[in-house]
Amino acid sequence: MMFILQKKKILTASFIISAILFFVVFPAFCSEDGVLLTSEDFVQVAQEGFGDPQNNAAWSMKWWRGKLYVGTVRSWFCWSSAAANAEYPVLPYPGPDPDKDCTDSPLDLPLQAEIWCYTPQTEVWERVYQSPEDIPVPKDPTKLVARDVGFRGMEVFTEPDGTEALYVFGANARRWTMTDEEEVPCPRILRTTDGINFKAISPDPDFPPCVEGNDSVVASYRSSAIYKGRLFLTGGNLQGTGILLETDDPAAGKQNLREVTTEDIRTWDMAAFNGYLYIGTRDPEGYSVLKTTAEGDPPYELIPVITSGGYYPVKPSITVVSMHVFEDRLYVGTDSPADIIRINPDDTWDLVVGKPRMTPDGKKYPLSGFENGFDWSMNVHIWRMQGHDGALYAGTADQSTRTRRIPLYGKKMEKGFGFDLYASQTGWYWTPITTDGFGDMWQMGLRTFASTPYGLFFGTCNFWGGLQIWQGTVDKKNKPLTSESRNKLSPPACLEAEQKNGAIILSWDSKQDSRLFRIFRSIRCPSDTMLQKNMREDLSDPLNKVKKNNMAFSNEETCSSGDFVEIASTEQFFYIDNNAISNKVYHYYVVAEDMNLQVSVPSNLARVPTLFPKITFSWLKKIFNDLDWKKRIASPDLKSFIVKALSRSHDFMTKNNPEQAVKILREVQVDLVNDKKLSVWHAEDLNILLDKLARRLTLVKNGVINASDLD
Repeated sequence: MMFILQKKKILTASFIISAILFFVVFPAFCSEDGVLLTSEDFVQVAQEGFGDPQNNAAWSMKWWRGKLYVGTVRSWFCWSSAAANAEYPVLPYPGPDPDKDCTDSPLDLPLQAEIWCYTPQTEVWERVYQSPEDIPVPKDPTKLVARDVGFRGMEVFTEPDGTEALYVFGANARRWTMTDEEEVPCPRILRTTDGINFKAISPDPDFPPCVEGNDSVVASYRSSAIYKGRLFLTGGNLQGTGILLETDDPAAGKQNLREVTTEDIRTWDMAAFNGYLYIGTRDPEGYSVLKTTAEGDPPYELIPVITSGGYYPVKPSITVVSMHVFEDRLYVGTDSPADIIRINPDDTWDLVVGKPRMTPDGKKYPLSGFENGFDWSMNVHIWRMQGHDGALYAGTADQSTRTRRIPLYGKKMEKGFGFDLYASQTGWYWTPITTDGFGDMWQMGLRTFASTPYGLFFGTCNFWGGLQIWQGTVDKKNKPLTSESRNKLSPPACLEAEQKNGAIILSWDSKQDSRLFRIFRSIRCPSDTMLQKNMREDLSDPLNKVKKNNMAFSNEETCSSGDFVEIASTEQFFYIDNNAISNKVYHYYVVAEDMNLQVSVPSNLARVPTLFPKITFSWLKKIFNDLDWKKRIASPDLKSFIVKALSRSHDFMTKNNPEQAVKILREVQVDLVNDKKLSVWHAEDLNILLDKLARRLTLVKNGVINASDLD
């Protein structure tokens, strides 16, 4: 679903009554100024596969010297099917999916990977490179296969002599041919200094063994990072996992690459953060996040930050898929289950999206209140994340389109077909931009991002057809959009939800004094359906070695993504839903409407039941004694100051003076913001927690909940 609303001509006679009579409005610390993109701000700038549906995915993307560069992967689903057939002949090629456009013979698949360049000022795309097709196929020497079947990574690197170059990391055809590595050239790394001439760094791989270091077969180079003037990248299989390599001068040739980790480490993604290189691993027992200073002789010392798959309570994710630094935190996205965690500068970490869990540092709850995959069982990757203009964007890989031919089940899931894109300014409150691939069921994944002066670009993955490229925050003249030029009614902020006596209580903040608010509700799927368990697989290897057939599901196991239905409107800053069914998972959002019938974009989503605890005075005092927060609040004076303020506020609440109770909390928030000894990220979290408590105090004032609910 694209979250676009039509204006609804509703006005009540009492609309002009100020909501301040019903609700005490306070400035919120939970939201920031800036531009949060909406579905209306995105436009498709590249049609299916640049006109060729065999360009299945935008495997890489980089903004460089005023242009956008995109690397493709070719016939991904088809060559994966061919690879599976070569290894297991009982598995048919091209497979049972009639929607795939595969050649009759896998030896005729068009596999020449491409690099495309976009100039926003002229809105012109140009293909600047196509892989040569010059490798004899071992099975049939009369046939040739492409040197590169995909370009899955890009990095801009400043070389020792000051030259800035764009490096493009390739994948070879070994998996497709299923032959010994000696018969297939190693994957290539291309270099360009002008964006026009691309050349493989030496030695040009004319059939050397595709083996680096610890006998791991290198079929592709995937993830990369710049750290301490060196280029780090993974060299591994086509799934994406492999050994960690480094070079201080990639132009000198691949012989200058060296392995820098031990044999037991399998790297997937990485990011330079807080003075270290952080590494996300793949591990059958559960992923890890490690960090290193990359000093001394390899193998470098690796310091554990997160282990055991983030302590997921059932079967943990084995792979970190994405990593991105945003607002002084490192956000980490995982594969099946699709969680988001974030690492703070002091190496404490928060669960952002995912099931609550017990960890060595205490119980962790998702800040967003959502289970894995943002409550959508078919989101199996948090595939990419990107910061842009003060907001963090998270794109998913969504398996739901694969259910389309499963009787009954596919029909139930069809409203969720297509990737999801969510955005947040704090990591606590998330707003959906689309949950159905902008209405295209075949666009099953958001694979790449690029933040540019001309907006936020992203590229998609389509197993059955061509990729798409989308551009956000641009107007019709292709100029950067600002919050001033948007000229839109601000949406309600920091929507919260809680349950009491069978009712669901919603509340929110608003920058406007007098508005009508419209409430929308949807029934959502649980996160762990039997279908997800049966279909769980690594999407970087689309066809598993083991096929699951004859899947059957009971009615209890089926669910729908759910349409949002408007259920009510109110002039107040809260609403009580007495018509929700118990034991169901609901999503809510709210929009504002002004006197001119202008309608805002939606607020953030709120989940019911929320997976984050209700904020009470006793709970806030308790968490400061947990090991995790003891690490964060190193100053006893600061802890004492906050606890004393909470006690004073609590006293005023018990004396039926919630206004004074809130005033004390607001004074603490101002002090935290002005405290130069307190980090910005730490103050933000404390202020959001205090915001949540202040919100509940206003509900007490308005008789929605009791003072005892906050004890």
